[in-house]
Amino acid sequence: MKTRTYAEILAGQGEYAQAASIYRHLIKHAPSDAALGSRLTELEHLAATAPPPERAPASDRHDFEPPSPAPPPRAMRPVTARPALGRAVAARPVSPEKAARREVLLALLDRITLRRRRS
Repeated sequence: MKTRTYAEILAGQGEYAQAASIYRHLIKHAPSDAALGSRLTELEHLAATAPPPERAPASDRHDFEPPSPAPPPRAMRPVTARPALGRAVAARPVSPEKAARREVLLALLDRITLRRRRS
């Protein structure tokens, strides 16, 4: 993905050489754009004179946010027998994750059963 915006993000992070590389690519596709040429000149000068950007050790980086947890599934319900399964299951509580997976699988089973009945 080589865009002006991405090049400017890199330049803002001090990655002038990478930003200049992207501008060179952009100039190949739009050689008549004078703004690209002047910005490339600036970036090449910065790449030659600016010190390399400091990088924090991986353990010190705080830019990662874990994904938000999934909404809780419906209230825990006891497992009961379903006619489509053809066997009785004793009622017992299950974890919310297992209940959610079970609901998805049962919905898929219902769809498959309906399709077979229609055929």
